[in-house]
Amino acid sequence: MNKRWLWIALIGGVLLLGSCALCLGTGFVSVVLASRPPSEIRMSVRYPEQVTVGETFSIDISIQNLADRPRTLNSIDIYSGLLDGLRIFKVEPRAQKIVPNLFFTSIYFEHPIGPRETLPVRLVMQGHQPGLYQGTVDVCIDTTTRCTSYELLVTVAP
Repeated sequence: MNKRWLWIALIGGVLLLGSCALCLGTGFVSVVLASRPPSEIRMSVRYPEQVTVGETFSIDISIQNLADRPRTLNSIDIYSGLLDGLRIFKVEPRAQKIVPNLFFTSIYFEHPIGPRETLPVRLVMQGHQPGLYQGTVDVCIDTTTRCTSYELLVTVAP
């Protein structure tokens, strides 16, 4: 009788774990597939291609709202390929919070961008380990799924 309950518990646990994995996987795929660039926004990114260890430098992002309605800078995500050799030193405008995740760090703003206005964003970084670092920077407008991605490549010299 105890073996029967053990088997029922084991099968139930496997089914529960399988269901959770399926739900999480579906949610992840939905977020990835739903992500698309924001409309009526023009952006540009400027940064140095080479810095030295200990040097601070800026990644300057210009976000221009082309719409006749207000928009919001939701967040900027910096993927770990860049953060392996660079550190976030300062963020302008001030971030609400900075949240490190497994593969990237999210910088949350919730900063308004008025109609036909341009918002300058400055990520002050510091080179901390020599090497060649490549990664994506996602700039998300209004939601975490309306993002424009930029691929950056920075060499940190000794």
